[in-house]
Amino acid sequence: MKTKERIERHYGTGRILEAIKQGLQATGKDLGNLRVDDVSDVDEFHLGGRVASEHFFPKLSLQPGQRILDVGAGIGGGARFAADTYGVSVTGIDLTSEYVQAGREISDWTGMSEKVELNVGDATHLEFDDASFDGAFTMHVLMNIENKATAFAEVYRVLKPGSVFGIYDIVQRDPGDIAFPVPWADEASSSFLSTSEEYVSELESAGFNVEKVEDRYEFALGYFKMVREKMANAGGPPPLGIHLLMGESAKTKLGNVAGNLEAGLISSCEFIARKS
Repeated sequence: MKTKERIERHYGTGRILEAIKQGLQATGKDLGNLRVDDVSDVDEFHLGGRVASEHFFPKLSLQPGQRILDVGAGIGGGARFAADTYGVSVTGIDLTSEYVQAGREISDWTGMSEKVELNVGDATHLEFDDASFDGAFTMHVLMNIENKATAFAEVYRVLKPGSVFGIYDIVQRDPGDIAFPVPWADEASSSFLSTSEEYVSELESAGFNVEKVEDRYEFALGYFKMVREKMANAGGPPPLGIHLLMGESAKTKLGNVAGNLEAGLISSCEFIARKS
């Protein structure tokens, strides 16, 4: 099976939208009157969720009216947050068609369809004109991309000169084999972790100037400690959360991420790069 097919099979559950609907209803939300904040617990599918977004996005120099690219948008949480908070228009692409379909529906629910466009697409072959975006970001996506150099070159191509490319990703921290399954892969054949040094090298090879690298290891550890404590106090996972995107193996996947973090094998990391 090709990597792209494995990725789509891994992320698609066949009932993502229905699970989110049920979660929203269980928390008393009205699907006809939703705000972006109402779905942030489930649609910001990256380590730290909204807290991580609020730390990451201010570094991207977003300005109202800009056209921004979200590489690997998932169900569109990061795109909607950026559009709602900064007044930008976001075009997001993702390999997983179920994510794109669910994301479009959620954008309708939250009144964001005019500001956020989601399409099926491949980060290593962007179907956009040269210099057509004012900025770009990707969050917890590149762990699924073996050829990061090609993805970085494509992002560089579609950005206007001087534009910022922000990355928030899981990186390899110390040598060693991580435990699977994890949220981004069921097995090693679909996981392509790189070190932060490798990210910097490949970004620079693509032509970017890397302006900032921030390791978020302590934040990641603290986040999982908080999540475990909340779940223990509540007697289980909340009705609405990223576990809805991971199907029946969510508990195992999240437990393995926590274990891999505690073993020092992985970390979360931010990279801010600029097209010269």
